[in-house]
Amino acid sequence: MKKKEIKKLDKIVRELCLKRDKKCVKCGIKESLNIHHLVGRTNYALRWELDNLICLCSGCHTLRRNSYHNDPTNWEGFKKRYPKRYKIINNLKNKIIKHDFEKELERLNGNNTSRHHSAGKVHK
Repeated sequence: MKKKEIKKLDKIVRELCLKRDKKCVKCGIKESLNIHHLVGRTNYALRWELDNLICLCSGCHTLRRNSYHNDPTNWEGFKKRYPKRYKIINNLKNKIIKHDFEKELERLNGNNTSRHHSAGKVHK
């Protein structure tokens, strides 16, 4: 996949995550929102999987001592709060998925935002 295509898909999934969460899922702030990949973006099986993304303010994302990047206990909190999403992430994270730009674009632009849901719904 070309860099231009990757950036386009990243932008679409970012907008979908912001639309879904609307605020920092950790503290509730609505400003300075970042998108956090629970399993890093280098894992292409999950890079554009909305269940792997959450909105965080810049403080909860990287700046504070207990931020998602600095405190591994946040993963346990996510597991308790979103058990279905946690299960989906674990099922997909070690899979090798060959992405086709057009298919990903179609999946993200339609309502079928998750590979794992027959109804195409993303778990909140």
